[in-house]
Amino acid sequence: MKRIPIRELARNPALRIGAGAVTLIAAGLVGLLLIISRLEGDSDGQGGSQPSTFATVSVPPSPAQITSALPPAYLQHLMDLLNSLPQPDSLTPDVPPTSGVADVYRFYRANSAPEQLLDFYRRELVELGWQPETPFASVVPLTELEQNQATYSKFVKDELAIIVGAAPTSSMSAAARLVIDIAPRGGANPPPELLDVFNALPAPSGLTVDEPPRTTGIDLQAFFWAEDKPEQVVAFYNRELVALGWQPEVLSSAEHGLVSSKFVNQDLRITIGASSNEKSPSHGAANLRIDIRPRSEP
Repeated sequence: MKRIPIRELARNPALRIGAGAVTLIAAGLVGLLLIISRLEGDSDGQGGSQPSTFATVSVPPSPAQITSALPPAYLQHLMDLLNSLPQPDSLTPDVPPTSGVADVYRFYRANSAPEQLLDFYRRELVELGWQPETPFASVVPLTELEQNQATYSKFVKDELAIIVGAAPTSSMSAAARLVIDIAPRGGANPPPELLDVFNALPAPSGLTVDEPPRTTGIDLQAFFWAEDKPEQVVAFYNRELVALGWQPEVLSSAEHGLVSSKFVNQDLRITIGASSNEKSPSHGAANLRIDIRPRSEP
């Protein structure tokens, strides 16, 4: 398997195929957010714990996050904006509004289908002057859970961004779950020191970009299509990262169809995860996710 600098993929627009991610994906704004790396159960207690597509980060903010947090007055401004947004008739608040390190968000339940909810907010937010960006979809990369799909739309105005996400739910009390998140528009840029590490990584031949680097504020995640099988892709990084001086922490662990390895140095951890591409096989045999974050973060 040949190797090329991974930065060359990002530099070549022809390799950005623009397909929706079929692996978990971060919403890409500071401090939050919609990480679908695990499912949380519906809380209405009917029929036991039911899967829900949305999950939020439960890790307490690091000192760096706390020192970079937005002023309370600004967060209150975001909260006021969240509370002023229009709502369809079928919407019921699920939990109170929550303030993150640099954003505010709230979950709702609705009797309407996810696409009806998104259509409502596309109309209403555009009328309020918000400009839509390309919608994207993310699917939990566990074969038995692939029917649980969340679709997001992003809108921007001035220096702010609103992400609206909707997903079907198996709860008997609601047809869909909705989340609305408001954050500074510029929060999607990964930390420069992590981007430098990412750009220095090798890439196997046949790798194409699915989603360019995104961040939750403390990490960097990027998603790719790979021609080779998941085991081959992970084996490539097992060799190359060790050759670059990274220490293996976990090698080729397989669980729920995902093959992953973790590597550490003094300050950082790199996680390589690959799974079979069953959704869009024409794009490649595997989905690849690269995650870089401080070693102190889970």
